[in-house]
Amino acid sequence: MTLALQVENKASGSLDSGISASATSLTLKAGEGAEFPSASGDNYFYVTLQTAGGAWEVVKVTAKVSNTFTIERNVDSSTGAAQAFSADDIVSLRYCASVISDIVDELNDHADDHDSRFFTETEHINTSVGAADAGKPIKLDSGGFIDDSMINEAGINHSNITDDESEKHR
Repeated sequence: MTLALQVENKASGSLDSGISASATSLTLKAGEGAEFPSASGDNYFYVTLQTAGGAWEVVKVTAKVSNTFTIERNVDSSTGAAQAFSADDIVSLRYCASVISDIVDELNDHADDHDSRFFTETEHINTSVGAADAGKPIKLDSGGFIDDSMINEAGINHSNITDDESEKHR
C-alpha cells in the first residue's frame, strides 16, 4: 500500500504575491518550495494559508513545481468559502482533519488486502494423522481452542494433542 498523501515536518513559507479567492495556484518566496514534499501524479499534500489577522483556509496541493503550487481551494476550513490572501501571508503544512480522513479512507480501502496463501478464514482444520483419520476436521471453539466435542475414532481431543512431549494444549 502506497499512500498518495505526502507529509513533511515543519514545512513553512510565505506567499511571494497575493492570491484571489478564485486562484488555483500560489507562489512562495524563492527557495521556500523545497521545504514542502513533492506533489505530482497521484501524490498531494495539504497546506494552511493564514493571514496576519488569523483568518485561514486549508488547500490541497496537487502539483508542485519549485515554488509554485497548484491548489484546490477551501477543502478543510470552517470559513465556508475560499478567501483572498496577501503577499507575506503564511503557508504551512499542518495537521488538519483532511489528513486523518484521507489516512483512514486509505486504510479502509485496504482493510481486506492480504495474501490468500497465508490468510484464509476457516472453521475447521483438516487432519492427516493416519489413513483412517485423513481429512477429518478439527473443530475449534470460540476461543480458538480445540472444541471439547472433537473426538473421533482415533481418540483425538484437546487433552491429548501436544506441542512437544511435555506440554499439552488446554
